Amino acid sequence: AASFRYVYDLYAGMTLAAEKLNNQGIQVNLHTYDIKSDAQAFRNAEKKAGFSDLNLVVGPLYPATNTLTQKFVNDHNLIHIHPTSNNLSLLAEAKNTFLMQPSHAQQAKKALDYAASAGLPKTVSVYFGEARKDSVFAGIYAEEARKRGYTVSEIRKFTGQKLPPQRGHVFLAADNNLG
Repeated sequence: AASFRYVYDLYAGMTLAAEKLNNQGIQVNLHTYDIKSDAQAFRNAEKKAGFSDLNLVVGPLYPATNTLTQKFVNDHNLIHIHPTSNNLSLLAEAKNTFLMQPSHAQQAKKALDYAASAGLPKTVSVYFGEARKDSVFAGIYAEEARKRGYTVSEIRKFTGQKLPPQRGHVFLAADNNLG
């Protein structure tokens, strides 16, 4: 049930927001559909009464139904929010689509803005964890750092080893437990 915690928290937050808006005289009706990662479940939901009357779509949570959802959103000129993804490619051909999570590129830019504001030397060592997304994020960070004139001392997998003294700053792209 822990894997569904995010869904419950997201829905609870949406319910609170809808209640507050309704109290302010702004009519909000929430309709939930369990699409899972199944294209047929999406097609079945599309057939339900009221589905074509939506103004905003939050989701899907799983990549398997992204294409169907994006087509539906584009065909009906809806606002579309991806609550869990930070993949900028989802925005490529979607004028009304937004990410709730900042992209790796945006996170890299803001982290480098912070390093610059702290007056750190323009040198960075970049490390990443086991997951593919970690190495992708590390690559994006190193690329953005180079664009800004930073020297990237090294970029490699971090396995918990003791790091030598660093000049500048260290960037670690990994889950919270690795650092």
